[in-house]
Amino acid sequence: MKKILKTICCIMLMLTFAVCTPLVELHTGLTFTSSTVYAASTKIAKPKISLKYVNHYSHIKISWKKCSGAQKYWVYRAEKGGKYKRIKVTTSTSFTDKSISYNKKYYYKVKAIGKNGKKSSFSNIKSGLIECDDFTYDYYFGVPDFGLLFSVDPYDIYTNDIGAIYYYWGDEILDNDYEFDDILPYYAYWLTNYGFDYLGDSYDEERNTIDYYYARNYDGVGVTVSFSLDGIEIYIIELE
Repeated sequence: MKKILKTICCIMLMLTFAVCTPLVELHTGLTFTSSTVYAASTKIAKPKISLKYVNHYSHIKISWKKCSGAQKYWVYRAEKGGKYKRIKVTTSTSFTDKSISYNKKYYYKVKAIGKNGKKSSFSNIKSGLIECDDFTYDYYFGVPDFGLLFSVDPYDIYTNDIGAIYYYWGDEILDNDYEFDDILPYYAYWLTNYGFDYLGDSYDEERNTIDYYYARNYDGVGVTVSFSLDGIEIYIIELE
């Protein structure tokens, strides 16, 4: 009986010693405690970014969801053919790039950073380009300027945080030797050149207008061209 108790006590002492002693990885000489073994196996989730145009399409906003284990994020940017440079360190899950030039393509990627400097893999890459030339509206880059194309000035302009409406008299357009049947195909041609797709049309009985709908998928910009006996209205809106 005494021998059995002695044996049990020896086993318990050995187990206690094993639990309290750091684990040693053989052949390497590296020592890990049980907690560091767990930490080493914990990975930082990789961000998945999306891109949109903000502030009347003059800035580029990069967004992502919170990554498990991340404490901050590094945002990188490159120009076409150039190297990526870190341009922002943030604890937020978005970054708005305001230091950009028009008609220049930018590429973005993000890396999540956790405790002790542990890093995730790079996110997917998104690219953005804000077009601006003589044929686009001044504050809605990439949308062809209807008045400029038809040599008429808007008689009224309405703007808010999500878009604008430009109003043009039909008589002024006709005075410049355009026919109503020629207006839509000509403007549709320019919309297509700037990346817009035709979505369809409808008749608005209350306003007595025929409305033609266009959208550009890569930045969520929508354009509606409304025809009536009084004239033409161009609606520019940021789609949700």
